[in-house]
Amino acid sequence: MEINKRSRDAAAFLAALSDAEQVQFLVRFSFELTIAGRDTYAVGEASVDKIDRLRLVNEVLHRALGQCDKCLRGEERRFSAEEMAGILLHHDSEFLAAVAEHAFERSREAAERAR
Repeated sequence: MEINKRSRDAAAFLAALSDAEQVQFLVRFSFELTIAGRDTYAVGEASVDKIDRLRLVNEVLHRALGQCDKCLRGEERRFSAEEMAGILLHHDSEFLAAVAEHAFERSREAAERAR
């Protein structure tokens, strides 16, 4: 799917969510993304093998959970739906772009089932 159309579709989906639904979506998205974070661990050790990937995942998680916090506190100053779509889906890293897309779709499906 073309990136501009994907962005518009994702932004429209996010804009249609209530604050409570957005929180549920972003928490699910964050949960899904933590699965990708596990791929960074060194097998059988208490260390990280792919620190660059873990850092990328962590930055997206930070922004997604920050948006949750602002929604829960009713703050007006937060990312717009368009900005949030970009934060969640647009990444230079092929790894992060792929896992974020997967997390977004799984989270969207869960949100649509809950409606």
